[in-house]
Amino acid sequence: MAAVPQKVLNWLYSVLTSEYHNVNRTYSDIAQTLASYPTFSPRTDVYTHESGQPSLLLNLNGTLPVSFRGTTYMFPVAIWVPHAYPRESPIIYVTPTKDMAVRPGQYVSGEGRVYHPYLASWREDRSSMADMLSVLQQIFAREPPVLAKEQTRRPQLQQNEAPPPVPPLPPEIRSTLHAMQTELSQLNSLSALLTSNEHIIRKAMRDADGVIDEARRRKDPPGVDEVLVAPTVVGGQLYELCAEERALEEARGVVGRGLDRGRVGVEVWAKQTRSLAREQFLKKALIKKIAEGMGLLEERWD
Repeated sequence: MAAVPQKVLNWLYSVLTSEYHNVNRTYSDIAQTLASYPTFSPRTDVYTHESGQPSLLLNLNGTLPVSFRGTTYMFPVAIWVPHAYPRESPIIYVTPTKDMAVRPGQYVSGEGRVYHPYLASWREDRSSMADMLSVLQQIFAREPPVLAKEQTRRPQLQQNEAPPPVPPLPPEIRSTLHAMQTELSQLNSLSALLTSNEHIIRKAMRDADGVIDEARRRKDPPGVDEVLVAPTVVGGQLYELCAEERALEEARGVVGRGLDRGRVGVEVWAKQTRSLAREQFLKKALIKKIAEGMGLLEERWD
């Protein structure tokens, strides 16, 4: 990885601070790209968007080394960095010299613009300019983006002469192809997510099977009292108070039913009800105090 001159880095940072939204991330990505691909150099130039609106953008212009059939070729490429980078993907063109012509293909239009699923599914948090150039090296190694122009006087055709260039794709097919590539990228992402979730579910099922096997190996099942044990002494006191409070509530109901059936007199019912209610009130107060001390949600006691 070549070192980028400090003078270039200082100029780069001064340019980014004037228009670009995410200065630090853009500076880091471009510096890494220049270090990894020293055949590129930065400059500013006017880029005309498809809407006709011109913008002064940072441009990385140079050649991309690509190994094709055992020989390294330097394909001319221009990278336009939008102001919203990295939220928006870079705009990449193949820029043939006067002796070259664009070779339209699966990922390169007749105008030289590069279309690829990596750009279509660009993600700010995991996509970068250097990674995109690495992807271009792979696809250009299979489909060179340029070819040499034919000379005015052509020599006699040889049997091993290269075939004529592929004609450019119609706009409708190019648009459909771009949509299919985008959908394929989305399906690949979904497939990766489903595979990850499948691994998580399988692990959870193995853990559950282990718990079941461990329970089956026990000779005798644990008793209720053994299972329902409070983790702390205060928690155990809370359990006991709640049980006693419910028991007092039930006792009040029993006294009331005794009055209804004539087994208990009014005087006895009133005395017992007041006594039980007083004790139940004290239990509730103590329960509330303990629950607040343990940081539990306050429970309503009606």
